[in-house]
Amino acid sequence: MKEENKGRAKELVLSIINMLERLPESIAGKHIENQVLRSATSVAANYGQCAGRGVIMNLLQNSRL
Repeated sequence: MKEENKGRAKELVLSIINMLERLPESIAGKHIENQVLRSATSVAANYGQCAGRGVIMNLLQNSRL
């Protein structure tokens, strides 16, 4: 499960990067690109940090998603 989720997080980041590459080369486009890229990569990084400590499973068990 851990490896599957890790792979999914990486796939998400790669698909977002591909999407961002199509934004216009304007000041607003660059600003949006930077913000979205930071957010997307933090998801993968945070998952990687938490996965080894069982935090993810604890959150999943305690959530009502």
